[in-house]
Amino acid sequence: MARIFIGIKFIDKIQNSALRWAEDRQNWPVRWMPKGNLHITLVPPWNEEKLENIINILNNVQGRTSSFKISFNKIIFAPPGSHPRMIWAIGDAPKELIEFNDTINKALNFKNSRQFRLHLTLARFKPESYNKIKNKNLIKDINWSEDVKSFELIKSTLQPSGAIHEVIESFLFSKSE
Repeated sequence: MARIFIGIKFIDKIQNSALRWAEDRQNWPVRWMPKGNLHITLVPPWNEEKLENIINILNNVQGRTSSFKISFNKIIFAPPGSHPRMIWAIGDAPKELIEFNDTINKALNFKNSRQFRLHLTLARFKPESYNKIKNKNLIKDINWSEDVKSFELIKSTLQPSGAIHEVIESFLFSKSE
């Protein structure tokens, strides 16, 4: 049995921008997401025995959406309106992403009660660590964007130091017209 999720991994511009932003804040009492773990979650983690069934379903939906651009415009403490325990980059989800997220959830017969919100987790921290962060007014304007050409089936192995992500398989969006 594997703990898996479906997401969009960032390995280019957005990853490099996030790593540069975090470099100046390495002394913060947070656990920064390691290089290679930056992603948007489309379907949250679940335990699965039959990976080949999931791969077949994802193969059937992969060409239904054209590639598109994702942009992040702010960095905030998250979740909003609650006791912060993460740092997110947020932006407006493009229509293609919202539609694809609906398609993939329906194909997997996954009922998600939460509305999709485009966010990229940059760091996690314990609630008590929030008091040690000097700048509580984190809201920072950014301009990070990247063309998204694929989505991934990812295995997540939980460790005391954080999750280790391993791409099981990548699936391509169709090319833009």
